[in-house]
Order: sequence, then structure tokens, then C-alpha cells
Amino acid sequence: MYCSSGKVRLPPLHEPPTPLRELIAGSHPDSNHFLKTIRQYNNNFQMTSFGAQVVQEEGWIPTFKIQGQVYHRIGFLLPEETFTPKFLQLYFIADYNLQAETRIGILPPSGRVPRRDVILLLQAMLHEVNSYIRSFKYALENAPFPSFSIVIDTDKWPRDEHERRYNAPACNEVAAIIHGEQDRTHDIVLKSKGGALRRISETHRSYDALQYPLLSPYGDDGYHFGIPLHTPGGQPTMSSKALLCKAFYSYHFSLQLIWPLR
Repeated sequence: MYCSSGKVRLPPLHEPPTPLRELIAGSHPDSNHFLKTIRQYNNNFQMTSFGAQVVQEEGWIPTFKIQGQVYHRIGFLLPEETFTPKFLQLYFIADYNLQAETRIGILPPSGRVPRRDVILLLQAMLHEVNSYIRSFKYALENAPFPSFSIVIDTDKWPRDEHERRYNAPACNEVAAIIHGEQDRTHDIVLKSKGGALRRISETHRSYDALQYPLLSPYGDDGYHFGIPLHTPGGQPTMSSKALLCKAFYSYHFSLQLIWPLR
């Protein structure tokens, strides 16, 4: 059922890096706190914002409702001089202690507050292993122009090619640096500074990795239209049919997200 009789074949997910694995598996002293507060921790590190048409009903039982579609938006890399860094911009605060303090300060007060030592641990991990963060930092340090844009293509490799022909991206291969304006409707375009928020398509391969960095700490691709179906024998089908979004997540949840139980 999980692989649709062999039609769904996806590369295995990487096991999380050691700090995150220990926090989830219960072998870290802060595991109990982390698991109860994991949503707040992800919010501390998400690179995109949450968007929707929200309806809030006050009263005896306050209700939070969403009408229509949920979407994610992303801004520019560096904030204006008078603004506090938010979301992706937090990763470029050079002082890691100040970066951690800023992360904690942007969350509204709640019953469970993220701990500074855990924030520092996860922050160092993401700076080391996350391909998007490494790529963005590389662009800021090596861009040949004072004003530039970073483009994350919709597809990482050409369609109908075997994914193992293309190795995992190095720190400067996740995105391309361009100068000037270009019409890239379906790609993610990040300006170095200034500009409006840009909505990310839910079928872009980076949609999940940018919003849920603790679910995808390495920056692995999420669902996109370039994933082919396979024949029961294992070869990609020659038809134009691509893997459905539901089948993609069903496969991962049913088969590959059980590593803590092993």
C-alpha cells in the first residue's frame, strides 16, 4: 500500500545529525523538554513565513480557523538597517550568541519557552549541515556584485534522468547567483536586500525544507512535479504521469520515518 505496488521508489531519507537524533530519540538530557516544545523550536529556525486567511473567534473557547490555502513566503537575505532580522535573515547574524538570543526574543510568550543551550546546539548543527544555509552564506561572502539575487530552481536535476547521476549539492550548488532582473515565475528568487515577500509554490522542491528545517535538517528535496512513477520492475515509466503529492508523503511516513523505533 505504501509504495503503490512498486510504483513509488524514493531515495531513503538521511538519519538526522547527532544532536537532533539524540533529542528525538530520548538519549539527550533535554529530550523530554524538546519533544514537548518541538513546534516552537522549528518556528525558531524556519526560513519562510506562514501565510493564510485567518479567522479568529474570541469567546469562552477561542478558535483559530484558516480559510482557503496555506502558503509560505520568503523575503530578502539582509534586513534594512532599522529592522530586526526575521526568519532566514537570522542565520546571517555573525555572533552566534546574539543570533540565539534574537531567535528566542522573536517568539511570543508561551507556557514552554525554548532553552538557550538547545537553541545553540541546533543552530550550530544547521549551520554545519544544512545545504541551503551554507549556500546562502557562500553567496553573501562571494557574490561578485553588491546587489544580486539568488535563484533556487524548481528542479534540481533534469527530468527523466536518474537521480543518482547527480550527487548531493555542495555548499554553493543549491542556488545560483544572478545579477539583474530575470523572469523566473516558478523558481524561488531571493534578493540580497530590499524587495517584496515572494510566495513559494507548494510544489517547489524547497517548500518543506525552508519551512521545516528540523524535519529536513540537511535540506533534502520535498515533493515536486519532476518525480517519476516506476514500473513494478523498478524502471521509471515512459508515460507523462508524475508521482502524486499524497503518494510521496505516504511513502515517507509509512516506511522511512520510523528510524527512532529501530
